[in-house]
Amino acid sequence: KEGQLKWKFRTNGQLRSTPLIYNESVIFNSTDGNVFSLRKSDAHLQWTFKTNGIVHATPLVHNNKVYIGSYDGFFYALNAKTGQPIWQFKTVGNTYFPKGEIQKGAAIYKQSVIFGCRDYNIYALDIETGRGLWNIVEKGSWVIATPLVVGDDIYVGTSDTHRFITLNTQTGDLKYAVQLNMRVYAEAVSYNNDIIFGCFNGKLYRLQPKHAEIHQIFQTKGSKRNYDTVYDKDDAFKAGFRLYDNDMEASEKKILELGAILSTPLIEQGIAYFGDTNGVIYSLQLK
Repeated sequence: KEGQLKWKFRTNGQLRSTPLIYNESVIFNSTDGNVFSLRKSDAHLQWTFKTNGIVHATPLVHNNKVYIGSYDGFFYALNAKTGQPIWQFKTVGNTYFPKGEIQKGAAIYKQSVIFGCRDYNIYALDIETGRGLWNIVEKGSWVIATPLVVGDDIYVGTSDTHRFITLNTQTGDLKYAVQLNMRVYAEAVSYNNDIIFGCFNGKLYRLQPKHAEIHQIFQTKGSKRNYDTVYDKDDAFKAGFRLYDNDMEASEKKILELGAILSTPLIEQGIAYFGDTNGVIYSLQLK
């Protein structure tokens, strides 16, 4: 019957990513550090791969391989049928994040796999060998969002530098950057030759790559109601507001009350569906 529980499977941690269907398997991961493959018909455990850190990233499967990063600072390629490791790559790390934790998923461009990291780097690896092809540093900022690859360009938002950047897929060279006033954690999506993405400030944006122009196309209810608790009339932090002050918890609470958009929009027949941190889900007709 519709809505009837078919099976369930318990891990020793939280599930913070989207499960992936691969042939007759469900592949997913947990904050207990494991990547799992279950038979989708009855949840029979087919294999488990143990990392040495929590795993938040959504798995990526390509040519019978699972590509995934962990908070242990390694990016792994696994055999999708057996879970056996094929290769692994160690991130550089930095002073604040010495392990080089990898939080979100990866994207593929031809023979490379591309992902961001908490050590401020974006990496491109050879998809077959795991050897580094290039890396670029976004000084002072995690790169949390999963990169979006369209043609020969990479589109991705940053954390503390509050930018949305466009890179060359082959070299990692910066093509241009758009300055925002808050973080971008969610993956962007391509729609009608434009790029759509949400921001912690409660706004949904449309980037027009041809002209490197960005336009606000939506603002959540929470952002409209509470925007002036964080920002002034020039869209800068208002006097007295500190993002990383002694009371960071209070600052983050104000940010989340904006109805921050942390989810990746789903676009179907010209309608964008997305949620916010106030628990509201939106259906927006795109022009």
